[in-house]
Amino acid sequence: MRRSAWIFVIAVGAASATAGCAGGSASAQPTVTVTVRTTTTVTATPSPASPTPSLSAAVAKYPSGDAVLPGYPVLVNTSSPDYRPASAIKTDKAVAVAPGVYAAYSPTQTNLEAYLRLPNDGDCAVRAQYFPRVGGTCWNGVPPGSEEPQQ
Repeated sequence: MRRSAWIFVIAVGAASATAGCAGGSASAQPTVTVTVRTTTTVTATPSPASPTPSLSAAVAKYPSGDAVLPGYPVLVNTSSPDYRPASAIKTDKAVAVAPGVYAAYSPTQTNLEAYLRLPNDGDCAVRAQYFPRVGGTCWNGVPPGSEEPQQ
């Protein structure tokens, strides 16, 4: 950090003066004006040994605390999943958040990891394992859709 300061001092004084009558005097007090200006310059250089962690470097987790399965979440066409969750999703696209489990896709939320915490529909066993206390509907035996990663 580098600091610098400039100080300007202006002193104005008046000498004694005799004002009109003998022996009378008037004196003025000196006036001092001080102006201080400071400037602080801070230069920071990030340490290459400690890079800033990025969101993608973090391990995504399901609400259960388990690491997200490889290849998930993934954007799929609503025609890909089993007819039961597909009928519950009222959009053209869905996000497969786990095998046989889907959330309706919104183009305003393109971060697919955000869907891991949203209500979803799909296989009861998978939802119970990875999505406890998350809203949605489940059916027994919902297989992964055709556009999902093959496990």
